[in-house]
Amino acid sequence: MVAMFLGWRSLLLFLVVVAIVIVIVIRSRPRKPATPAAPAAPPQQVPLYTMVTMPDGSQQTMPVANSMVAPGVGQDAPNGGFATLGFFFPVVGLILFLVWKDQTPLKARSAGKGALIGVIVDAVVVVVYIILMVVLVNSLNSSY
Repeated sequence: MVAMFLGWRSLLLFLVVVAIVIVIVIRSRPRKPATPAAPAAPPQQVPLYTMVTMPDGSQQTMPVANSMVAPGVGQDAPNGGFATLGFFFPVVGLILFLVWKDQTPLKARSAGKGALIGVIVDAVVVVVYIILMVVLVNSLNSSY
């Protein structure tokens, strides 16, 4: 009887995880524009700049030699992959959130949301499991 219950519990947990991953993936997809957009021009290369401290103590921005970065590289955007990672490994999601919250807040929020949802789902599953085990044990004891 217990083996059958554990099988149902695993199946239920799997279905919940699949449903949450599907929702996260669907929501993280970029929305298609209603009207067709004009063909995009090839990405322009922009120089990469760095802050340099001059001998007099002032700071100036100077281009880095032979360093070109395509536009959009390094920009912040929500990411379903980090949300999924945070869901399955909440500690990793929390660490990513704490590390990225200042540099890339949207990616950090995705990882943090995944971790929070993962912890909530784990807590709900544990509470339901405990309730069902108490009911199962009481039903076994009352049959004697």
